[in-house]
Amino acid sequence: MVRIVLITVILGLTSAGSLWADVTQTDWSGGGGITGPVTAWQDQFDTAAGVSWLSVPGQLALSSQPLAAPVEHLLSDAYTGTIGVAVGDIDNDGDTDVVGTADVSGVVRLWRNRGGDPLTWSEEVVADPPGAAGVDLADLDGDGRLDIVIALIAPRNKIVWRQNLGGDPIVWASYTVEANWGNTWEMETGDVNGDGHIDVMATKWSPGEIAWWQNSGGNPIVWTKHTIDYPGGAHSVRGADLDQDGDMDLATAAGLANRIQVYWSNGANPPAWTIQVLDSTATGARSVWIDDVDGDGDLDIAGIWWDNHIAWWSNDGGSPTAWTKQIISDTAYGGHGVCIADVNGDGRRDILAACNNVDKIAWYENGGGSPITWTEHVISGQYDGAITVRAADLDKDGDLDPVSACYSAGEFTWWEVTDFDTSGVITGSVLDSSTGAGLGSLDWTSVEPAGTGLKFQVRSSNDPGDLGSWSGDITTPGCLPALLDRYVQYRAYLATSDSGASPILQDLTLSSCPASVGPAATKSQALSLSAQPNPFCSQANIYLRLRSGQNISVGIFDVNGRRVCELFRGWLPSGGHQVGWNGLDELGKSASPGIYWVRAETADLREARQVVLIR
Repeated sequence: MVRIVLITVILGLTSAGSLWADVTQTDWSGGGGITGPVTAWQDQFDTAAGVSWLSVPGQLALSSQPLAAPVEHLLSDAYTGTIGVAVGDIDNDGDTDVVGTADVSGVVRLWRNRGGDPLTWSEEVVADPPGAAGVDLADLDGDGRLDIVIALIAPRNKIVWRQNLGGDPIVWASYTVEANWGNTWEMETGDVNGDGHIDVMATKWSPGEIAWWQNSGGNPIVWTKHTIDYPGGAHSVRGADLDQDGDMDLATAAGLANRIQVYWSNGANPPAWTIQVLDSTATGARSVWIDDVDGDGDLDIAGIWWDNHIAWWSNDGGSPTAWTKQIISDTAYGGHGVCIADVNGDGRRDILAACNNVDKIAWYENGGGSPITWTEHVISGQYDGAITVRAADLDKDGDLDPVSACYSAGEFTWWEVTDFDTSGVITGSVLDSSTGAGLGSLDWTSVEPAGTGLKFQVRSSNDPGDLGSWSGDITTPGCLPALLDRYVQYRAYLATSDSGASPILQDLTLSSCPASVGPAATKSQALSLSAQPNPFCSQANIYLRLRSGQNISVGIFDVNGRRVCELFRGWLPSGGHQVGWNGLDELGKSASPGIYWVRAETADLREARQVVLIR
């Protein structure tokens, strides 16, 4: 797992041609506790209460509370033997789509998220292969679109991938990764050998094997198999840099060996592996997941096994790495699927689980403490043959929605499981703005549904130890009543009168306020520009706000000022607008990873933002 954060001081032009300096925060997912002074906000902040900053990286929303009765939304009950679920933005439209597999019906289906309230979906055929089981999404060919990797169990017994060629409906090309491989229930993708290509990892239940397939590029992609180990009943593999040494390690579950294990990479190409057994009493081990459960900055492992248990292992560091086990539940009968996510937006990662024998989908709330206190919230206790669960913000309201499959009933379902707190506040780190002296304009990009609100306060001083009183409420972007001093701090207040809706803050910018523009027609009010996510892999969404309707061009430029592509040219009305860049140039070829500029221009205004393309 690699996090790349880009924070820059950006120079642009006002309508009068004078220089201005921007200081922007676009991500808060690094957490609180950084009072400052800092020279850049990066992805952290000072304090927060009632604000969700971790659930959906790159945005702020209100925290939420468990619903007494979760709301079920059926995607489909038309297929028999549903197994795999994967979530991601397949069509690069900014919404999260769902892919599902069913082995008995032999289908792979895509539900494209069409937005709206209530949320609407369009179902598309990806493939109809017998025995479709494990599934994962990744941009395997580096073209900016998510592809689909599928494990086929009997009778096909192979691993295939479907290349996303775009279009509406999406066109798929079919390729084989491995022609002789069976009994795979979960898939994983990631750069195992650090060569910049996304590889494929898989397990085989019987006779038992863990392997990865090296992506060497090419058209079609050339794949090379590397076997890692032969544990009986290998069922799940996940990859991440567990020891923070720059290479990918693996966590695995093997149900016949009854083991949860770690495979440490030596960083070679291909890697050699050192095995560490975390648990040899995990009877019928089925699934593992990797994330920072206790918020201490390193990656932990959660696991579920058929013999009733869910547990997590705290990464305590050291050499060799020490682990501390904590049982979360001993009533997870037929435990089959697990994942980690901050479901209620309180800044602590929770556990979601699918329990096959008792037809249960549940999430386990992380209450913090040492040891952590866990509270079970049953999403459904009648989910016949619960087998897989994932989480994503499908309806874009700011909280996470579990997505699940149940084998016996043949259902794909998503759920609303929380509603929002009424208010929250986040306080940014104290910023040393010496590199951007003269800051005096506050701008932001947000979504504020009916019944929700967002406001700010700022304070500043030339003494970082005494910033003085907070300003009055700021509800309109633009010039502040006075220029800010060297050290600056902000507060953002979020509120709602509708428990089903939250304001969402996507970015915040402080800049200078040129006297030539004046309070009635500031740069921030006339034209604002932001990009999310940043850095990006598949697509960057470019957000514009215009004070008045006018002709505008939006383009991508390289660091030498050469135009890569034009995203839009024409007239736009006042208000907010969105365009996207999928990392392709004007010839439809993939741009090289690196730094680019998004530039928006009208007859008398220009705004620019840096974006970073990663592969």
